[in-house]
Amino acid sequence: MRSGNRKADILLALSLAALIAFVVGVLWLKDVGPTKFEQAKILEMRLSPGAYGDKARVKVETVSGEIRYIAAPPRLMNKCSIGDEVELIRRRFATKVGPRGCSLQE
Repeated sequence: MRSGNRKADILLALSLAALIAFVVGVLWLKDVGPTKFEQAKILEMRLSPGAYGDKARVKVETVSGEIRYIAAPPRLMNKCSIGDEVELIRRRFATKVGPRGCSLQE
């Protein structure tokens, strides 16, 4: 093997390692941090087909007045109607529908 190709191979391997470390770091940071539960009011709901099954697209207004668009599994949203309260979970940069969905009184 010539030294020119070896240097290119090492540079490629280091670049790939840096890219993998970056992606893993971003995915890790998204779900790390203190968990905050809050309630929001459903303003709009629709079902969208996805590559891995259908997703419920939900537009909610948080207690602080923020409008958020969140994708959720349809099984969490099947008891929900527009105007209902839904449980949200916030972790650092990620906001998602909590495991109880709209079943907050149960």
